[in-house]
Amino acid sequence: MPPRLRKFITRASPTVSPPSKLNRVRRETIAEWFTGEHLAVVAETRETGLIAFAASFPYSSRPCYRGIGEFSVYVRRDYRGRSAGRAVLAALIEAATARGMHKLTSRVFPENAASRALLKGLGFEEIGIHRRHGQLDGRWLDCVIVERLLGKGDTE
Repeated sequence: MPPRLRKFITRASPTVSPPSKLNRVRRETIAEWFTGEHLAVVAETRETGLIAFAASFPYSSRPCYRGIGEFSVYVRRDYRGRSAGRAVLAALIEAATARGMHKLTSRVFPENAASRALLKGLGFEEIGIHRRHGQLDGRWLDCVIVERLLGKGDTE
């Protein structure tokens, strides 16, 4: 059975952090974490519950960056490689475009070939590198910066 998508348009609570082990968290907990203007798309099945989500957060609180969203994608380990990530990210792009957002941006480790291929396939461009920007297994690693311009402003 293909994943069923639920869309939330909410505002994140500044006092609550996202769960670190989302595959162990009920989808109601994730829905409660979003409580206002942030965008989130959740994929779930009746049999297994949450399988993936994509979420966008303001890039900055400064007015000059309004309309730019920083995003994250999570896919439960046993659903990786089965198009769940593509489904939630494509739905997030659609929701962000419908809301009139200007751009989505994120970072990915250079070694993460699957994520980089997914992002490229959905129209994201790799525009630069943050040097030693994220830690993994106690080591500082570079991160590839990705972005996708949305809506009418994508050709300006």
